[in-house]
Amino acid sequence: DWNRLQLEMPLVSRFRPKRSVSKALPSAESRGGPGGAELLALVRRVVAESMGLPGGQVLDDEPLMAQGLDSLGAVVLAQGLSRELGLTLGPVFVLNHPTLKELAAALAARFESATPSTPAPTRPRSQRSEEPIAIVATACRLPGDVMSPEELWKMLLEGTDCVTEVPFSRFDIDEVFDANPNAVGKSYTRRGAFMSEVESFDHDFFGIPVAEARAMDPQQRLLLEVAYEAFHAAGYDKASLRSSRIGVFVGQMNHDWAHMNAEDQLSDPFFGAGSSASITSNRISYLLGLTGPSMTLDTACSSSLVAVDLAVEKLRGGVCSAALVGGVNVMLHHRTFVGCCAAKMLSAKGRCATFDESADGYCRGEGVGAVVLKRLSDALAAGDEVLAVIRSTAVNQDGRSASLTAPNGLAQEAVIRQALEIAGLEGRDVDYVECHGTGTSLGDPIEVEALKNVLGTRRDKPVVLGAIKSNIGHLEGAAGVVGLIKAVEVLRRREAPGNVHFKVLNPKIDLQGFSAVIPTAPTPLGRKGDKTPLVAGVSSFGFGGTNAHVVLESWDSPVSRKANPSATEVGGWE
Repeated sequence: DWNRLQLEMPLVSRFRPKRSVSKALPSAESRGGPGGAELLALVRRVVAESMGLPGGQVLDDEPLMAQGLDSLGAVVLAQGLSRELGLTLGPVFVLNHPTLKELAAALAARFESATPSTPAPTRPRSQRSEEPIAIVATACRLPGDVMSPEELWKMLLEGTDCVTEVPFSRFDIDEVFDANPNAVGKSYTRRGAFMSEVESFDHDFFGIPVAEARAMDPQQRLLLEVAYEAFHAAGYDKASLRSSRIGVFVGQMNHDWAHMNAEDQLSDPFFGAGSSASITSNRISYLLGLTGPSMTLDTACSSSLVAVDLAVEKLRGGVCSAALVGGVNVMLHHRTFVGCCAAKMLSAKGRCATFDESADGYCRGEGVGAVVLKRLSDALAAGDEVLAVIRSTAVNQDGRSASLTAPNGLAQEAVIRQALEIAGLEGRDVDYVECHGTGTSLGDPIEVEALKNVLGTRRDKPVVLGAIKSNIGHLEGAAGVVGLIKAVEVLRRREAPGNVHFKVLNPKIDLQGFSAVIPTAPTPLGRKGDKTPLVAGVSSFGFGGTNAHVVLESWDSPVSRKANPSATEVGGWE
């Protein structure tokens, strides 16, 4: 019963800093208006009077409407400020500048613009760049109690199979389970890979009322926390994020929450936004004050890797100063299990036996992942730790293939070739591929054949093939970004973990003439002692035919992986 949850787990409150004293506005006396401190005090007084609150209870950095101001109060506030300052302010002025501090700054700018000698501000010009994109931070929560990329790596090296039976905390699988694969309206599997703490949310940390938090899809809650963890790891704090041109691009394909007790929730004013996939990205932008593009994408299993492609394009086009790319998948209802079983997509044995002769379908999995991207020159100028660089991305479509949901090897070849061509690389340069690797009897051979045709020519070193789905199942909309995070760790550590469940090669996979290795234990990449950059590819293919591929290159950084030291103090929610 989700309504009984307390939602008070302090999972991200460790980032909370000491509250800092608000900086005074620049002096405005020479502009004919009140001074900075005087203006701030005046605005605080008028705001408090309009809201019926003592001045000390109005928070400078929180939207006034979140503190109780309504639309009528915004009109009254605008009238009060106009009267006090001798200006003409419409009611939308208050809505356009939602916090007390932003109101004061906007009023100071009004006085500034009234001075004839003040030059007009110049707008930054967008300029296209083809430079590599730096990955400056990653964060994740995954099955197996994995709460960070470090824990992810430990789990991968140990070869952990994170699949379990469906926990009763999600739903009662017995209500729909039937081992007969032809049973109508039933699931022939009772297994999946599940995260811990999906029912918890640090709502107080984000300043979200309990009533609103209860109406939020857990996918929104979890990605909000993981996105903040990624920003914190990148060295951002609340002040540096606010009003920045940072984009948010999210991959999400499932909407279980919207189908749970929907009739009971229709009267809840928060349910519409709380169950909307678009709000998964938009809420991050709203709470952090990010002004770059903000959107949620659904191309099924390739959603979050397509989101990476779009973020790279926006960064290279100068639209964003940085980008947060995330993916999320939480399994709250049996409906998708039943639907996938009707289409015979899922493994009856309940695992992704990628590349193996026993492959019989995929196992569903949960997970959340997020990465922070910047243009490489910007990352280096800021002194960011660069975990790896994205050399290129590519997206295409199967087109009129064998069927709507059948994979197409030629289209997969084309998207990989396109990505390599953009990167200025050849197939033989690739050291590692994080495969889509769902563990289907025909899907795996089609994918390996495509890789063979693109990467197999004139190789002087083997390419290592891996698939995180063998550990944690198929994360569907979140699969691409989590595969990307794994590939980043592979490049950083110059080692590929083994593939769980791989024992005997699927006889439909032809490795003849293809120098490829499918490891069952941790395997070093590159030649011993060689520090030349490694190249990895990450593939993600949607079941409707939208394919994505990303080419990564290792980055030799002297800095060990850790959060920006200054972020311990300055990162967090005031």
